[in-house]
Amino acid sequence: MTNSAESRRSRSPALTRAVAILSLLAEHPKQPLGPSDLSRLTGVPKSTVLNLCGAMLDERLLRRGNGGYQLGDRLAELSNSYLKSVTEVEEFYELCRSTYPGLLQTVQLGVLGSGLSVVYLARHDGRDPLNLGLVSEIGRSVPAYCTATGKALLAATSDEDLQKRLPADGRLEPITTRSIQSVDRLHEELEATRARGYSIESGEIVEGLRCFGIAVRTPRRSDGLIGVSFTLTERSASADPSAIVAELHSFAEAFADRIGSKLVH
Repeated sequence: MTNSAESRRSRSPALTRAVAILSLLAEHPKQPLGPSDLSRLTGVPKSTVLNLCGAMLDERLLRRGNGGYQLGDRLAELSNSYLKSVTEVEEFYELCRSTYPGLLQTVQLGVLGSGLSVVYLARHDGRDPLNLGLVSEIGRSVPAYCTATGKALLAATSDEDLQKRLPADGRLEPITTRSIQSVDRLHEELEATRARGYSIESGEIVEGLRCFGIAVRTPRRSDGLIGVSFTLTERSASADPSAIVAELHSFAEAFADRIGSKLVH
């Protein structure tokens, strides 16, 4: 929620506005933003921005940098505490260590965030050297329609929930030239994902990489879903994609067993 109207509808407008500021700064991790920019981009009055940022500086939720504000180290502490409380993350890493230590692929665990976003909770790097950059940082939010994890989760969510997440103008912001750019095209992709039982992403967020994803049921999240994906170079993926998908199914089923759940079919 980043505008004043939405803030007024909130049960706690100050908190909603503070979250809007934090979310905006999270989208610009390398770029400090000043009060004027934060006010313009969030719709929050500048005087309110100054008051909120002052309080968040005191609590180390923000820090000053190059004439603006950036996220503070307290958020890293809170994030680490959150991840330690998520059983799925512990089970994911234990499965990677104990059963799949020599995987070629990079394995990722993610959940749907707000709107059309996916947030990565965990990652296990495989033997295939990848240049993922910032797009797969743990805790980072990226467009779900550009990732296999996100597509698998969107395909598994309810029609009502999906509709709430879609932009009214039907347009989607591309990351690369291969990215999905319209809601109509996304619907087609989600139908194909449901039909085959897994999602595919090819160079839609990082050129030269291919990713396969599966959604897993979990009782520990409000939407009941968590996604598992394999990422590797397009050259490696083209060698034997059916074997990769079979291994992904095996991994996802083993993960589902560990958390007492099952795959989305």
